[in-house]
Formats: sequence, C-alpha cells, structure tokens
Amino acid sequence: MKPDSCPLLTRRLPLILALLAIAPGLLWAEDVYVTSYKGTTSTTDVTPCPPSCVSGTVSASGSSASSSATPVPVIPASGRRVRFGYGAGCTWSVTPMDITLTPAAGSPDYTFSALQHVPGVYRIYVTKGNQSSASTDIVVEMTATGGDLADVNGNPATAVAVTAFQRAEPMNVWIPIGYITNNEASPTLTFTHVSGAIDSSPNRWYMDAVRFEYIDPCTGVAPELGIGGPLAAGQTFVNVSDVAEGATNIVVYANNVEIGQTNYAAGFAAGSVAVPTTALVKGASITARQIKNGCVGTPPATGPIVGGGPNPKVRALLGCWKNSGLAGPIGANTTTGLTNN
Repeated sequence: MKPDSCPLLTRRLPLILALLAIAPGLLWAEDVYVTSYKGTTSTTDVTPCPPSCVSGTVSASGSSASSSATPVPVIPASGRRVRFGYGAGCTWSVTPMDITLTPAAGSPDYTFSALQHVPGVYRIYVTKGNQSSASTDIVVEMTATGGDLADVNGNPATAVAVTAFQRAEPMNVWIPIGYITNNEASPTLTFTHVSGAIDSSPNRWYMDAVRFEYIDPCTGVAPELGIGGPLAAGQTFVNVSDVAEGATNIVVYANNVEIGQTNYAAGFAAGSVAVPTTALVKGASITARQIKNGCVGTPPATGPIVGGGPNPKVRALLGCWKNSGLAGPIGANTTTGLTNN
C-alpha cells in the first residue's frame, strides 16, 4: 500500500519498527545500492568518489571475493571486485546518487539512484563475500551526514558500532546494521575502522556494497475495509467492517465515487462503523477506506453489489369447498356436489 500522505518521519522510527513487527511482509519496496568497486580488474574501476570513496590503507586493485547476496546490488558478483582495508583507521564512505557508470568498452552501463523519499526511513545493510581472510575482531563505526542514524533496535545514535564485517558473520547475505532517517536524497554514510586487527593478509576488512531499504511508515496502519450487509437500493447507510482502532475518518464509495463519510477526531473503536450515505443505487459496487495517524488507506478495487431492496408483498387467493351433505374434510377427494363458500 502506498499512502497518499504521511506525516514527517524524523521522530517516528520506534512506531515504524513496531508496525514492522506486526506486518513485516507488507513493505513497499525501494532498494538503493552503492558498491565499493566495479570491474574484474583494477583497470575497469568505474565507481569514482563519490558515490563510493575509500581512504587510508586500502587495496588499489581490490579482491574477487564479491558477495553473491540477493537482491543483487546493481552489479552482479561476477562483474564486481571489492576493496579491502588492511591498515588501522582506514575509512569507506558511500553516497547514494543518480548516476550512470560506463565500464570498459563492451560492458553494459550500470545505473545507480539516490534515495527516493525525503524525508524517509531506510534500513541499512552491508554484505561480504569472504570469511577465511576476514578479520576476526574488526569493529567499524558508522556515522552519517544528511540524516539521523539509529542502531538495529531503532535507538537514535550519532555513531553505530558495526561488527558485521567480522569473520564469524555470515557471508553472501544482507546483514542489517541500523537505520537512517534522511533529510536529503543523497546522504553520506562513513564507515571507519576503530578496533580489531587488520593487515594485508590474512586479516582484511572487505568493503563490498551497502543497501538502503525504504520502510513505509504507513504499512499496516490503515488496512483495507470490508462492507457488511444489508445493501439495498434506497438505503442511506453502509456498515463498514475491519475499522482499525484509532482511525479518524471513514469514506464510502459507490463505483469509486464518494457517497458518504464519517469522522471522529478521538478515533473509532476497532470493529464496525455505520456510515451515513446518499441513497444506494441497485447494481453499484460499494467500497470504503480509512485514515489513521495521517496514513490514508486504499479502497479495494471492487466491493459487494447493491441489491434491489425488499421483495414486494405476495398476494394469494384461497377458497374453501364443501359438498351438499356437509360431509368430508376440506380437501376430500371428490369432484361432485361441491359448492364454493
């Protein structure tokens, strides 16, 4: 569900994380990537600074130990080398931006993008493709400009300690390391080695790719509504079901045209709400949507159909018959001597 409107996100991260715990499969996907290096050799490096910058004691030609994590970070592992640090205090910074990079002749262009939501809340991931020569105890500090950081539990922090690059951490997967609430489309994350042994071999810091995953703060807040009966032509109300606790506005539609709404600033109780409407028309499809915490729900594509109303009265003519001798019960099997009473 993509909301029509949402309030500012900068102070809503704890709420967003709570919603994710309830409905983790309902995120509206946006993945943005920055890779540390492009090319199968040092001569085909096409990720200039920015969007990816390294400083300190860092490899010039990189390593072929690229992660095969999915989703693929724009450039597949077979066409990507990674940088590795081997000196105390080396750094790596990444800046998502709209840019197309052209590698060596005969290779395809690769297009990267900036963050699409400003402000927005993004979960941050890193990945690595080597365990045998990765450092056993490296700790990297993550800081940011152009946004506010939080750790993996959603706690605000000016710097986040990251252990995901250590040898014991899984490889070829995306490892979540924190969140950023950005206030610009191209914030910069900086990773700085702060502790742990790294040298040229065998203890390395592998710098492969960073992923920004957008978190929709309206996920699960204003879900689809149901329509209860009756739905009869001429009726001037609709019973709306599945109302979320705290919803403040419910709108009813007939064939996608608004026919009524009800509002309650304090928030409705969860359950069913009767919404006053214009007179229902036979054959119309009835749907509804709700608003809660500034998040606007989406009505279903179709809903139940309005019927024609109550059936008309049924009239029946009944007669009693008797024979001339006043004998036999009503309904006796005889056809002679009968008169109509």
